[in-house]
Amino acid sequence: MTGDHAELHELLQRAGLEKAGPVSDARPSRAAWRPVIAASTEPTLTVPDDRPDLVAELNRQWHRLAVERGVIDGDGEFLIHVGDQGCTCWTRVRLAEQWDLAGLLGPGPGQPEFVTMSPDGESVLGVTCEEYEVWFVAVAPFTDWLESAARARPAESPAGREAGWDIILRRKTAPARLRGAWREGLARNPSASPSVLRRLLDVGPEGQFSAGLNRRELPDDMREPVHKLALLDPEAPAELVERLSRDADASIRRSALGHERLSVAALIRLLDDPSGSVRDAAAVDPRLPAHVLTTRLRDLTTAHSAAANPALPEAVMHHLLDVTEIDSGSARAALE
Repeated sequence: MTGDHAELHELLQRAGLEKAGPVSDARPSRAAWRPVIAASTEPTLTVPDDRPDLVAELNRQWHRLAVERGVIDGDGEFLIHVGDQGCTCWTRVRLAEQWDLAGLLGPGPGQPEFVTMSPDGESVLGVTCEEYEVWFVAVAPFTDWLESAARARPAESPAGREAGWDIILRRKTAPARLRGAWREGLARNPSASPSVLRRLLDVGPEGQFSAGLNRRELPDDMREPVHKLALLDPEAPAELVERLSRDADASIRRSALGHERLSVAALIRLLDDPSGSVRDAAAVDPRLPAHVLTTRLRDLTTAHSAAANPALPEAVMHHLLDVTEIDSGSARAALE
């Protein structure tokens, strides 16, 4: 058991969760996070964070919704993923006699950051902290949501795309792992300007040099070509490209990503592909809508690939670096 897995296992035990067996054929945890942290999300339930009985109320509401929405199955089992724990995998669990999710599964008591899913993958219930409130977001059937989210991509106007970045630009702090993921992604972002790259030359807030800079020529030749030629005929019809994007062979699905006729709906669908190489290739496609990229920037498991997307405006890149510097300064001040 790796260090991250051991720490997670110990945390879940303290929260009153018992391991219930292996997880098989589950969608990536980041897919379940998407409707929970999307900019357009409307919460199923909100709880003010100034309640004197906050932790107890959050636990009560989570359990009520988990039962009502079918997240907890007939055997009392469900899947859980805890934010900022360095592990992208689900854990299959059941509740012990005494449990406390809202008090332990987050940066502090009453600050829960986790998502739960039914073992069959059809019901999702996420809990996250927003300004002055804790949000519960329930989604079912989840497979229908994924399909409709991919198909509902509107023609994004320039104004709408610019407004979509607000959810990131408003951010003033972020967990340490998320900050590190942003810096690594920006280091290999092909559209990062010289001013962005020069800032990355400074040692990061965790005392680590961005490894992605080792593969770049600095400062004269700061751009590294990364978009590869597609394996498909550029004149291939859109129907063929769509069909190949669903091929059983991951290498063929990945080749479809390089084709200009691949629909954005298919591109969004491939963000949740079973193959990690396909997911990473989809994440850096500059055609991804801003609201999709902002969701991925807020998710620890995808922040590095989202930060590498060349569609990130330079203002957003600088803001991500501002946040890492703000948090680093706060950490240093606390130690002094």
